[in-house]
Amino acid sequence: MLSAFFFLPPYFENPETFTSLKIDGDRVDMLWVVPITSAELEYALKHGSQALDELLSEVELDPVVDEQRASLV
Repeated sequence: MLSAFFFLPPYFENPETFTSLKIDGDRVDMLWVVPITSAELEYALKHGSQALDELLSEVELDPVVDEQRASLV
């Protein structure tokens, strides 16, 4: 069951699209909100968020939310 969120850069967008977004002079960073399972959250806490990011990249996680998605760990 998806029970937490993981924030990542918008990998599926052109990086140039978001490099200069500013609101009232403040830079705005866009993030991809990825729902993750409690097991994936524990994995990130134990091994670091970069390790979870790499795991998500390895399986080429679809950016469309699939509430039935099985845990990757």
